[in-house]
Amino acid sequence: DPMAAGTYTYYGAYPLPETAAGTKVTYTIPSVQNGAWNGQLDIMLAATQGAELQEEILNEVTLRFHHKVHVLKITVPQGRNRLGSPIERLHIEFPHPVTGRMTWDLTAPEAAPEMAATSDAVTLEFAEPIDEGDTFWVYLAPADLRGGEVRFTATDGTEFSWPLTTAGFDDCRAGVITPVNLTIAEARPQADFRITIDPSH
Repeated sequence: DPMAAGTYTYYGAYPLPETAAGTKVTYTIPSVQNGAWNGQLDIMLAATQGAELQEEILNEVTLRFHHKVHVLKITVPQGRNRLGSPIERLHIEFPHPVTGRMTWDLTAPEAAPEMAATSDAVTLEFAEPIDEGDTFWVYLAPADLRGGEVRFTATDGTEFSWPLTTAGFDDCRAGVITPVNLTIAEARPQADFRITIDPSH
């Protein structure tokens, strides 16, 4: 049936939500990522008002989408990989939850999402090891990290770096990309222990 004449509210969400119930849409920001730019994690929402849609004509509805996640653009500058070999995995710990299941109500797209199954860490498992001069991306739920410590620990698959901790992060707001120049710390000494069981006991 044709829409009655009047003013309507139109909503948009990108990418396709994992679930939708009424005006609520849910997405998951994973705690394990691969460091690649991923448009499927660049969550965007929109709401606008307009006239009814009419049949057999080209209707125009303008939706202005707003980015809902925060992105870290991390580069390892030349001379700053002190582990000495390419990095296969990077573990990042945050002072607040930054991943998990996020639900927005499209009637209030600017409001903070409801969060569930959260984690305060992200592990990057790179498809190809990264080294000095490489750049990679981390997708986060918005979080105010001011005054909190963020810790980076890298591994080349054999050796682990000393954790590097910084309190230099700001309010990581939605729709913002934060550039980070990351130093990979030196290898952490590892000790081998041998445990034997006395068969006479």
